Amino acid sequence: MISKDAADNCILNQQGLFSNSPEDTYALAKEFSKLLVQGDLVTLKGNLGAGKTTFVKALIHYLCGVNPDEISSPTFTYLNVYNTTPTVNHFDFYRIANEEQAIQLGLDEHINEYSIALVEWPEKAPNIVKTPSYEVEILYLGQTERAIQIKSLKK
Repeated sequence: MISKDAADNCILNQQGLFSNSPEDTYALAKEFSKLLVQGDLVTLKGNLGAGKTTFVKALIHYLCGVNPDEISSPTFTYLNVYNTTPTVNHFDFYRIANEEQAIQLGLDEHINEYSIALVEWPEKAPNIVKTPSYEVEILYLGQTERAIQIKSLKK
C-alpha cells in the first residue's frame, strides 16, 4: 500500500509514483483529493486503458462520498455532474470529434470557478482546458502496475 508520505512526495514534488494495484491508486487519489478546491481543473492523460477512469473514480469517491461502484465514465454522455459543494464535473472527451463539438455541447461552460473539473482526454479540446491547476499522467506498465505523475500548474 502506498504510504501517505509517498503520496505527498509524489504530489508535492511532482515525482512519479508507482502503483502496484487499484488500492495503491485509490490511496494516491485520496491524498490528492485533499488538495483540490473550488475552481480547480485537473487534466488526466494516458493511453486507453492506462487507468485514468480508475483514478477519477477514486477522486470522486473521496470528494463527493459516492460509492465507486456507482461512478461511471461519461464516455457516451461526455459529462457527469456531481452536485456536491463544490460541484464536481467529470468529463470524458475521448469521443468528441473536435473542440467545436465540445463547445456546441456546452461542455466548456462546466469548466468554471464554481466547480472542480476532472477532464479525461484533454488533448481533444486544448483551448477549453488551457489552464489546468493539475496535470495527472498515468502510464500503463503491466496488468496492475502504473506510473503516475501529478504536476501542480498553479501559479
